[in-house]
Amino acid sequence: MRKVLLSSAGVIVAVCSLYYFNFGVNGHLSSKTDVWAQFGDYLGGVVNPILSFITIYLLINSIKLQREANSSLIDEVKRQESLEEYKKFEVRFFHLVECQDSNFERFCVQVGDVDGQTDGVVEEFTSGAAVTYLEDNIVILVKAKVKKEVITKWLSEVDANDCIFSVVRRFYLIVKLIDNCGVEREDYYETLVNLTDIKIISLVAMACTYYEWDIIKYIHDSKILERDGVKEFVSQISTHD
Repeated sequence: MRKVLLSSAGVIVAVCSLYYFNFGVNGHLSSKTDVWAQFGDYLGGVVNPILSFITIYLLINSIKLQREANSSLIDEVKRQESLEEYKKFEVRFFHLVECQDSNFERFCVQVGDVDGQTDGVVEEFTSGAAVTYLEDNIVILVKAKVKKEVITKWLSEVDANDCIFSVVRRFYLIVKLIDNCGVEREDYYETLVNLTDIKIISLVAMACTYYEWDIIKYIHDSKILERDGVKEFVSQISTHD
Protein backbone atom coordinates (compact mmCIF):
# COMPACT_ATOMS: atom_id res chain seq x y z
CA MET A 1 0.00 0.00 0.00
CA ARG A 2 2.74 2.41 0.98
CA LYS A 3 4.74 1.56 -2.16
CA VAL A 4 1.74 2.34 -4.37
CA LEU A 5 1.22 5.74 -2.76
CA LEU A 6 4.92 6.63 -2.95
CA SER A 7 5.12 5.51 -6.58
CA SER A 8 2.06 7.56 -7.51
CA ALA A 9 3.41 10.63 -5.71
CA GLY A 10 6.70 10.17 -7.52
CA VAL A 11 4.97 10.02 -10.89
CA ILE A 12 3.04 13.22 -10.14
CA VAL A 13 6.21 15.02 -9.04
CA ALA A 14 8.02 13.74 -12.14
CA VAL A 15 5.23 15.02 -14.43
CA CYS A 16 5.33 18.48 -12.83
CA SER A 17 9.14 18.52 -13.02
CA LEU A 18 9.16 17.57 -16.69
CA TYR A 19 6.64 20.26 -17.47
CA TYR A 20 8.68 22.83 -15.55
CA PHE A 21 11.98 21.89 -17.12
CA ASN A 22 10.41 21.95 -20.56
CA PHE A 23 8.50 25.20 -20.29
CA GLY A 24 9.48 27.08 -17.17
CA VAL A 25 13.23 26.99 -16.56
CA ASN A 26 14.01 29.97 -18.80
CA GLY A 27 10.52 31.35 -18.89
CA HIS A 28 8.19 33.18 -16.57
CA LEU A 29 4.79 32.64 -15.04
CA SER A 30 2.14 33.41 -17.59
CA SER A 31 -0.80 35.64 -16.79
CA LYS A 32 -2.90 34.13 -19.57
CA THR A 33 -5.72 31.93 -18.42
CA ASP A 34 -5.62 29.76 -21.54
CA VAL A 35 -1.99 28.81 -20.77
CA TRP A 36 -2.96 27.78 -17.27
CA ALA A 37 -5.92 25.91 -18.74
CA GLN A 38 -3.56 23.98 -21.00
CA PHE A 39 -1.33 23.21 -18.01
CA GLY A 40 -4.36 22.01 -16.08
CA ASP A 41 -5.41 19.77 -18.97
CA TYR A 42 -1.89 18.38 -19.22
CA LEU A 43 -1.58 17.74 -15.50
CA GLY A 44 -5.09 16.36 -15.22
CA GLY A 45 -4.59 14.07 -18.19
CA VAL A 46 -1.57 12.56 -16.54
CA VAL A 47 -2.58 12.66 -12.88
CA ASN A 48 -6.27 11.68 -13.15
CA PRO A 49 -5.60 8.14 -14.42
CA ILE A 50 -3.09 7.70 -11.61
CA LEU A 51 -5.58 8.91 -9.02
CA SER A 52 -8.26 6.70 -10.54
CA PHE A 53 -5.89 3.75 -10.34
CA ILE A 54 -5.14 4.55 -6.69
CA THR A 55 -8.86 4.79 -5.94
CA ILE A 56 -9.57 1.45 -7.59
CA TYR A 57 -6.58 -0.11 -5.85
CA LEU A 58 -7.72 1.16 -2.46
CA LEU A 59 -11.25 -0.08 -3.12
CA ILE A 60 -10.03 -3.53 -4.12
CA ASN A 61 -7.66 -3.62 -1.17
CA SER A 62 -10.42 -2.61 1.25
CA ILE A 63 -12.67 -5.34 -0.15
CA LYS A 64 -9.85 -7.84 0.25
CA LEU A 65 -9.25 -6.74 3.84
CA GLN A 66 -12.97 -6.96 4.55
CA ARG A 67 -13.12 -10.48 3.14
CA GLU A 68 -10.12 -11.49 5.24
CA ALA A 69 -11.77 -9.99 8.32
CA ASN A 70 -15.01 -11.82 7.53
CA SER A 71 -13.11 -15.04 6.93
CA SER A 72 -11.30 -14.66 10.26
CA LEU A 73 -14.61 -13.99 11.98
CA ILE A 74 -16.18 -17.06 10.39
CA ASP A 75 -13.17 -19.18 11.40
CA GLU A 76 -13.42 -17.88 14.96
CA VAL A 77 -17.14 -18.67 15.10
CA LYS A 78 -16.45 -22.18 13.80
CA ARG A 79 -13.65 -22.59 16.32
CA GLN A 80 -15.96 -21.51 19.14
CA GLU A 81 -18.67 -23.89 17.92
CA SER A 82 -16.14 -26.70 17.71
CA LEU A 83 -14.92 -25.89 21.21
CA GLU A 84 -18.47 -25.90 22.55
CA GLU A 85 -19.16 -29.25 20.90
CA TYR A 86 -15.94 -30.63 22.36
CA LYS A 87 -16.94 -29.41 25.85
CA LYS A 88 -20.38 -31.00 25.47
CA PHE A 89 -18.72 -34.25 24.37
CA GLU A 90 -16.40 -34.29 27.38
CA VAL A 91 -19.26 -33.63 29.78
CA ARG A 92 -21.27 -36.50 28.27
CA PHE A 93 -18.21 -38.77 28.11
CA PHE A 94 -17.26 -38.41 31.77
CA HIS A 95 -20.91 -38.53 32.83
CA LEU A 96 -21.37 -41.87 31.04
CA VAL A 97 -18.16 -43.23 32.60
CA GLU A 98 -19.46 -42.23 36.03
CA CYS A 99 -22.86 -43.81 35.33
CA GLN A 100 -21.09 -46.95 34.15
CA ASP A 101 -19.28 -47.25 37.48
CA SER A 102 -22.41 -46.66 39.55
CA ASN A 103 -24.36 -49.16 37.45
CA PHE A 104 -21.64 -51.77 37.90
CA GLU A 105 -22.03 -51.57 41.67
CA ARG A 106 -25.51 -53.10 41.19
CA PHE A 107 -24.22 -55.88 38.96
CA CYS A 108 -24.88 -59.32 40.45
CA VAL A 109 -25.15 -63.01 39.59
CA GLN A 110 -26.99 -65.69 41.50
CA VAL A 111 -25.97 -69.32 41.82
CA GLY A 112 -27.65 -72.23 43.51
CA ASP A 113 -31.33 -73.02 43.67
CA VAL A 114 -32.49 -69.84 41.94
CA ASP A 115 -35.75 -71.46 40.82
CA GLY A 116 -36.48 -72.82 44.29
CA GLN A 117 -36.82 -76.41 43.10
CA THR A 118 -34.37 -78.09 45.49
CA ASP A 119 -32.93 -76.81 48.76
CA GLY A 120 -33.68 -73.13 48.13
CA VAL A 121 -30.08 -72.09 48.84
CA VAL A 122 -29.02 -69.18 46.64
CA GLU A 123 -25.63 -67.49 46.71
CA GLU A 124 -25.31 -63.99 45.28
CA PHE A 125 -22.15 -62.30 44.06
CA THR A 126 -22.07 -58.58 43.31
CA SER A 127 -19.85 -56.12 41.47
CA GLY A 128 -16.19 -57.17 41.19
CA ALA A 129 -16.77 -60.39 43.16
CA ALA A 130 -19.38 -61.45 40.62
CA VAL A 131 -16.99 -60.93 37.73
CA THR A 132 -14.25 -62.85 39.56
CA TYR A 133 -16.68 -65.72 40.08
CA LEU A 134 -17.52 -65.76 36.36
CA GLU A 135 -13.84 -65.55 35.36
CA ASP A 136 -12.77 -68.42 37.61
CA ASN A 137 -15.55 -70.71 36.46
CA ILE A 138 -15.14 -69.92 32.76
CA VAL A 139 -11.40 -70.66 32.96
CA ILE A 140 -12.21 -74.01 34.61
CA LEU A 141 -14.80 -74.82 31.94
CA VAL A 142 -12.41 -73.85 29.13
CA LYS A 143 -9.65 -76.03 30.56
CA ALA A 144 -12.17 -78.86 30.79
CA LYS A 145 -12.82 -78.31 27.06
CA VAL A 146 -16.49 -77.57 27.56
CA LYS A 147 -18.15 -76.32 24.37
CA LYS A 148 -18.86 -72.66 23.84
CA GLU A 149 -22.62 -73.20 23.63
CA VAL A 150 -22.64 -74.84 27.06
CA ILE A 151 -20.68 -71.98 28.63
CA THR A 152 -23.00 -69.44 27.02
CA LYS A 153 -26.02 -71.27 28.43
CA TRP A 154 -24.43 -71.34 31.89
CA LEU A 155 -23.78 -67.58 31.73
CA SER A 156 -27.42 -66.96 30.85
CA GLU A 157 -28.54 -69.10 33.81
CA VAL A 158 -26.44 -67.29 36.42
CA ASP A 159 -27.37 -63.94 34.84
CA ALA A 160 -31.13 -64.36 34.99
CA ASN A 161 -31.69 -60.58 35.31
CA ASP A 162 -29.63 -59.69 32.20
CA CYS A 163 -27.14 -57.70 34.26
CA ILE A 164 -24.34 -58.53 31.84
CA PHE A 165 -26.24 -56.93 28.97
CA SER A 166 -26.82 -53.78 31.06
CA VAL A 167 -23.11 -53.35 31.79
CA VAL A 168 -22.05 -54.08 28.22
CA ARG A 169 -24.66 -51.69 26.83
CA ARG A 170 -23.32 -48.79 28.90
CA PHE A 171 -19.81 -49.54 27.68
CA TYR A 172 -21.13 -49.68 24.10
CA LEU A 173 -22.84 -46.28 24.49
CA ILE A 174 -19.53 -44.66 25.47
CA VAL A 175 -17.72 -46.26 22.53
CA LYS A 176 -20.45 -45.07 20.17
CA LEU A 177 -20.30 -41.55 21.63
CA ILE A 178 -16.57 -41.42 20.87
CA ASP A 179 -17.13 -42.64 17.30
CA ASN A 180 -19.93 -40.15 16.60
CA CYS A 181 -18.21 -37.03 17.94
CA GLY A 182 -15.25 -36.98 15.56
CA VAL A 183 -12.65 -36.65 18.32
CA GLU A 184 -9.28 -38.40 18.40
CA ARG A 185 -10.83 -41.84 18.61
CA GLU A 186 -7.81 -43.90 19.65
CA ASP A 187 -6.86 -41.40 22.35
CA TYR A 188 -10.33 -41.54 23.89
CA TYR A 189 -10.48 -45.31 23.51
CA GLU A 190 -7.30 -45.43 25.58
CA THR A 191 -8.79 -42.98 28.10
CA LEU A 192 -11.97 -45.05 28.35
CA VAL A 193 -10.05 -48.26 28.98
CA ASN A 194 -7.87 -46.55 31.60
CA LEU A 195 -10.85 -44.99 33.42
CA THR A 196 -12.97 -48.14 33.34
CA ASP A 197 -12.74 -50.60 36.22
CA ILE A 198 -10.70 -53.64 35.16
CA LYS A 199 -13.58 -55.89 36.21
CA ILE A 200 -15.90 -54.09 33.79
CA ILE A 201 -13.36 -54.58 31.00
CA SER A 202 -13.16 -58.26 31.93
CA LEU A 203 -16.94 -58.61 31.89
CA VAL A 204 -17.21 -56.88 28.51
CA ALA A 205 -14.47 -59.17 27.16
CA MET A 206 -16.37 -62.23 28.40
CA ALA A 207 -19.58 -61.00 26.81
CA CYS A 208 -17.78 -60.32 23.52
CA THR A 209 -16.45 -63.89 23.62
CA TYR A 210 -19.70 -65.71 24.29
CA TYR A 211 -22.56 -63.54 23.02
CA GLU A 212 -23.52 -62.28 19.57
CA TRP A 213 -25.64 -59.22 20.34
CA ASP A 214 -25.57 -56.29 17.92
CA ILE A 215 -23.82 -54.13 20.50
CA ILE A 216 -21.18 -56.85 20.85
CA LYS A 217 -20.55 -56.71 17.10
CA TYR A 218 -20.13 -52.93 17.34
CA ILE A 219 -17.58 -53.28 20.15
CA HIS A 220 -15.75 -55.95 18.15
CA ASP A 221 -15.60 -53.66 15.10
CA SER A 222 -14.22 -50.78 17.18
CA LYS A 223 -11.24 -53.00 18.20
CA ILE A 224 -11.15 -51.19 21.53
CA LEU A 225 -10.43 -54.45 23.37
CA GLU A 226 -7.49 -55.34 21.14
CA ARG A 227 -4.97 -54.09 23.66
CA ASP A 228 -2.19 -55.74 25.60
CA GLY A 229 -3.54 -57.44 28.69
CA VAL A 230 -7.09 -57.64 27.38
CA LYS A 231 -6.13 -59.89 24.46
CA GLU A 232 -4.32 -62.26 26.82
CA PHE A 233 -7.39 -62.43 29.07
CA VAL A 234 -9.65 -63.15 26.09
CA SER A 235 -7.33 -65.98 25.10
CA GLN A 236 -7.66 -67.53 28.56
CA ILE A 237 -11.47 -67.51 28.53
CA SER A 238 -11.95 -68.56 24.90
CA THR A 239 -12.80 -72.09 23.85
CA HIS A 240 -10.98 -73.70 20.95
CA ASP A 241 -13.81 -75.68 19.37
